[in-house]
Amino acid sequence: MTNYQTIDAANRAVADKIVASAPFLLDVVPAKSVIAELNEGKVLLHAGPPIKWENMTSPMQGSCVGAALFEEWADNENDARAMLDRGDVTFMPCHHVDAVGPMGGITSANMPVVVVENRTDGNRAYCTMNEGIGAVLRFGAYSEEVVNRLRWMRDVLGPVLSKALQTLEEGMNLNVIVAKAIAMGDEFHQRNIAASLVFLKEVSPIIVSLDIDEKERQEVIKFLADTDQFFLNIMMASAKAVMDGARMIQEGTIVTAMCRNGENFGIRISGMGDEWFTAPVNTPQGLYFTGYSGEDANPDIGDSAITETFGVGGMAMIAAPAVTRFVGTGGFGDALKTSNEMLEIVIDQNPNFTVPTWDFQGICLGIDARKVVETGITPVINTGIAHKKAGIGQIGAGTVNPPVACFEKAITAYAKKLGLTV
Repeated sequence: MTNYQTIDAANRAVADKIVASAPFLLDVVPAKSVIAELNEGKVLLHAGPPIKWENMTSPMQGSCVGAALFEEWADNENDARAMLDRGDVTFMPCHHVDAVGPMGGITSANMPVVVVENRTDGNRAYCTMNEGIGAVLRFGAYSEEVVNRLRWMRDVLGPVLSKALQTLEEGMNLNVIVAKAIAMGDEFHQRNIAASLVFLKEVSPIIVSLDIDEKERQEVIKFLADTDQFFLNIMMASAKAVMDGARMIQEGTIVTAMCRNGENFGIRISGMGDEWFTAPVNTPQGLYFTGYSGEDANPDIGDSAITETFGVGGMAMIAAPAVTRFVGTGGFGDALKTSNEMLEIVIDQNPNFTVPTWDFQGICLGIDARKVVETGITPVINTGIAHKKAGIGQIGAGTVNPPVACFEKAITAYAKKLGLTV
């Protein structure tokens, strides 16, 4: 049943795959061109483990309304909601089709997605592009402004970036960008400004040289310059490609995915393949924009915790001192304490990505579900906080922890698979 003498040996093999991974950004394409399931009628992808329309929180439902308007399945909100209430739309998790999605994660056929290939294992992963801040689909907004921006991303931003990336024979080496940006103060979940600037530095000379409409050129350069979180979605696709490559070893207890849908938090571990282990999701704790409080917060949503699964985000809090106050962790001392505590639940550190503010230690490598259960320490996840009502959007930022029950269920299931007495 096993190719490894011990669970530790299997975990080491999974971790070695993570270290050996080579993610490259290849293209930006319509989602339906790489995800076959989106061509099978009215289909929407969502963040987190499986969930039904009626159990989605208001922001995720709002994102579905926005997607329906974007795809022109309906002319107005009432018709869109009626269609969704009737069950005319099929839902499936992004994770089930090699994809990830931020916050609500709602992805439809004609939305552009980034294409990342893990050269080590030959697998690919996809994620929608970052829309910027304010009223955006991922936080549940669906106004005309939101839908028009999505159409501009489909008609202008996606095609221009596609043309730019296709000039790169090998694609864009994302490990190089991540290594640079972590030394510049990014942790790749809440803070991506350095990586977004490095990305802009790489693509802007190419965009300037393209034979395209001058107005479109200006719009794309300005959007990329204005969107501090643009690299987040690329990082998510990169981490998904890496972790999916690593979980080709279907043994051991390394966490290969963490995500949430507003109802449940779900994890996967290497030894249990595609199976989800879920428990009721928590609500993020953090700092709120003026006029909002914890009373307004939506339960946690999004696939972006794939970054923590890889070892960045909250796991690498110490890398981004500039963001610690913003997510409510206090200051440098608290960030250091957080990252040191995260070492208690991983099997090693990744030598590819060293953190200057951590005495050049490597980022956390390989969350071991056994260690989470044994210590009671759960991964810290940096996250945005959505308003619990659709249409309002982001109201703050903070941290959230998964329920330990997810890890307990995973370890129990794996023990049974191995024939061990639980």
